[in-house]
Amino acid sequence: LYAALEGRGVEVLCDDRNARVGTMLADADLIGIPKRIVISSKSLEAGGAEVKLRTEPASIIVPLGELVKV
Repeated sequence: LYAALEGRGVEVLCDDRNARVGTMLADADLIGIPKRIVISSKSLEAGGAEVKLRTEPASIIVPLGELVKV
């Protein structure tokens, strides 16, 4: 996913630190990340990845095959 998004000219930040999810999400908000994609066991069970736009109040689940289009 990282390579596919970069290949489309999207600037990507992959936060793979050994930190709590809440810490990583708070840090993303602090630096102003406009779009967040979270792939977790919970999101995969729901059918894909969790996508949250900074300007929207809620996230949506997007199938993995459609993430590059988002």
